[in-house]
Amino acid sequence: MIKRHFYVKKQEVLTEVHHWLALASKNEAAYTGLINDHNQSWCSQFKQSKTRYKEMLEEVVKQLEDALNKLDRPTDIVNML
Repeated sequence: MIKRHFYVKKQEVLTEVHHWLALASKNEAAYTGLINDHNQSWCSQFKQSKTRYKEMLEEVVKQLEDALNKLDRPTDIVNML
């Protein structure tokens, strides 16, 4: 059921993460305060450069795209066509 959900929602998920990438290109985040208190190791990596967050996000978006593209079409969808 989970694989079916992500197969059906694949384009919606990819649209959203590509929107995040676009925002990461335009906006600079501050990795301080509450964000840093809860995610110190991530924030220290993001602080390395202004583009580090975007670079790391691009890496995981590529992994997500690869995983979603490997999903087989659920049989209940095939039978409906």
